[in-house]
Amino acid sequence: MLIPYQVDVMKWRTPWVNYALLALIVLISLWGFSDADVFYTLAGMEETGLGGLWSDYRLTESILLWPVVAISSSFLHGGILHLAGNLLFLWVFGNAINSKFGHLGYVLFYLSMAMLAGLTHYNLTGSPGVGASGAIYAVMAAFLVFYPLNDVRIAYFFWWFLVFRWGKFELAGIFVVVAYVLWDLLMIWFGADIGVGHWAHVGGFAPGFSVALLLAMLKVIQPTEDEKTLLQLFAPRPRSAYYR
Repeated sequence: MLIPYQVDVMKWRTPWVNYALLALIVLISLWGFSDADVFYTLAGMEETGLGGLWSDYRLTESILLWPVVAISSSFLHGGILHLAGNLLFLWVFGNAINSKFGHLGYVLFYLSMAMLAGLTHYNLTGSPGVGASGAIYAVMAAFLVFYPLNDVRIAYFFWWFLVFRWGKFELAGIFVVVAYVLWDLLMIWFGADIGVGHWAHVGGFAPGFSVALLLAMLKVIQPTEDEKTLLQLFAPRPRSAYYR
């Protein structure tokens, strides 16, 4: 398993909005853990079936509520490990993007991407879902655009012939983010259904990447002298002068 735990990015402002989002995610997730009614309401889940042992839940049929539910459900999680994993990823990539986008820009970006990720999941699967990963994939997409060459420190661990192995290494952000997105696309291609919202991930990444790329193209958000955006990385080099 590969786990990013730190990015090599200079932060020019304290990412207070990301800190607030992390705190809200923890509080609302714990609230949902302790109160099933709160969980089902924020997740947009309606009870169906015969009740008791035969009870079941489905996504609310009120399509007008889907944008609201897409945001509220992003603050819920299915368990402690699910919560811990998303908190780590949001901490690693969100602090950098909050610093880059500013507080207002970041909160608008995050919430709108959470909504689009949720709507993508609802429309393509028809099922409810919880978790911040759709919005986090949008944040990772913005990291890809603005910090493609900045190092991401990664810890890894696995079992090998009953022996536990672990270590750490560094990799440029472009490879880390692209690897995660390709994994989701492969899971979608092979129809893997293991309780992971791959469509929500893609539904967050695609608009997040588009918005971040547009902001870079319009120079609304610009890199510092020691940074290079994805646009600059793949910009055509000027032809050499010909002398005669």
